[in-house]
Amino acid sequence: MIKITLFALTITIFCISNVFADIAPNPIAAKGIITGQQTTVRMVSERIVIDLYKDSSVVECHSFMKNEGKKQQINIGFPEMNFYHFKTTSYTAFGSSFFVQENGKGIKLIDRYTPDSALQKGKKMDAGKVHPEYEKQPWYLWNSEFKEDETKIIDVRYSLPSGVIKNGCKYFTYLLNTGSGWKGSIDTAEVIVNLKDFSKELILKTMPGNCKITDNQIFWKFTNLEPTTNDDIKIYYEPSKGYSEKTKTERPSPTIVFNDETVPYWEPTTINEIAIITVLKDLKYTKKYTSGNEGVVLIYTKDFAIDKLKKLIASKHLNKYSLIYDSPADFIEKYDLVIDRTLCKDKELLMKILEFKEDEIKDIKIMAGPTGKTHILINKKDKLIITAPNISNTTNSNEIRQTCESVIAGINDSLPKLKKVEKKLTYQQVPNTPVTIWYSDTNLPVKIECAVTDDSGDFKGDLIQFYFINGQFWYSDQIFARYLFDSNKLKYWMDENWNINEIPADIFKERESILKSDVEKFLFKNK
Repeated sequence: MIKITLFALTITIFCISNVFADIAPNPIAAKGIITGQQTTVRMVSERIVIDLYKDSSVVECHSFMKNEGKKQQINIGFPEMNFYHFKTTSYTAFGSSFFVQENGKGIKLIDRYTPDSALQKGKKMDAGKVHPEYEKQPWYLWNSEFKEDETKIIDVRYSLPSGVIKNGCKYFTYLLNTGSGWKGSIDTAEVIVNLKDFSKELILKTMPGNCKITDNQIFWKFTNLEPTTNDDIKIYYEPSKGYSEKTKTERPSPTIVFNDETVPYWEPTTINEIAIITVLKDLKYTKKYTSGNEGVVLIYTKDFAIDKLKKLIASKHLNKYSLIYDSPADFIEKYDLVIDRTLCKDKELLMKILEFKEDEIKDIKIMAGPTGKTHILINKKDKLIITAPNISNTTNSNEIRQTCESVIAGINDSLPKLKKVEKKLTYQQVPNTPVTIWYSDTNLPVKIECAVTDDSGDFKGDLIQFYFINGQFWYSDQIFARYLFDSNKLKYWMDENWNINEIPADIFKERESILKSDVEKFLFKNK
């Protein structure tokens, strides 16, 4: 596997972008542009209607807003996300297709901000709290006053030519995530896409997958929505039936997997949104995603990783815990991940989350950490699953032998796949005694082997062995004796032929203590 930079991938994949987005409060802080504190205005609901043509799109966004605080004047912005990639249309032409109404009245005073114009005038741009990349994008801005408890309907109408992929196919994107800056969650959001001059047969992919598709319409409905990039609407389509497969055969290109979804194309995302980009070339890795010989590009966003963690927490019935943060960057500032006692923070935190599978997790706990951050503690299940045998209070040595030998064989068979630690220490007053310890993938001891000397004081291959089940001392095979434990207590003291010895209670208890002390010594010396 080879990791590559966002820049390199962007050059090879995109041609022209076409992105639509929600209105956002207080999008940027810059000289001459009004800003405010965190808004008390909530987007209660929204309805987005898109007329999608082969070569263009018309978007109408109807947002029902309510101020849940005192009187407030805010600067509202609508982003045009294609500043760096959309080069074929002038900003004058773009502006003429952008209209805003509040409660049915047109907004005439709309400021236009682009990064180039700000830089030319020497303005210093500061990122907004919710979207740190806002200062790098073009915006349409207008002032709006909300009285206490006032409600408003804001209508935005917007149009652009369709996005074009390098291979000639088309795409449409609507960014719901830019609406995350409003207070609280959105009760309901509906996205209706009307296919105007082509049929659903030309659709290659729709995201998210929870949509309904009829002959000429695509429909999404969200409830209690706190939008992230995972909720952004994406539609990929081809100019004619079979065009995509034909061009793929003629001009092979890598398979792109975006947030676990295979997509025909990935439109460039701001670098701050990306958790990881990985290129797979080896067939043993790529066959999971494609039947061809082409490489695979895996792209995961920070929002996707954090949402995955939320689902993992919910799967362990920890719904009472809410992860509170304003952005992925804020999440990394507030939380650390501790996996099997190993601390993961910053970017490593998100990468570790992406590696998790729900069935690998034993339990999750959330608690305050020593540095002020909240710790999310995750304990993984051991891949080595060996169950302690149920041995009743029997005196039948054959029954004990048969039951134990099958478990011992299972442990020994697993050893080649486990982590092995070899060392030398002083044992029973013999220096440089070779000791080997095998550990499970969750660092629990599985087996210990300790060499013993013969009568001449040399190591000739004789061993004493200690076996563990789920990290707990279970059985020891020693010279002329065998010891079987149950719940950390010595249960049977047997000879080499598995016959149970009759041992006085005080000596029995002393041997239990010696065996447990030996184990502690072996494991302690490894730390």
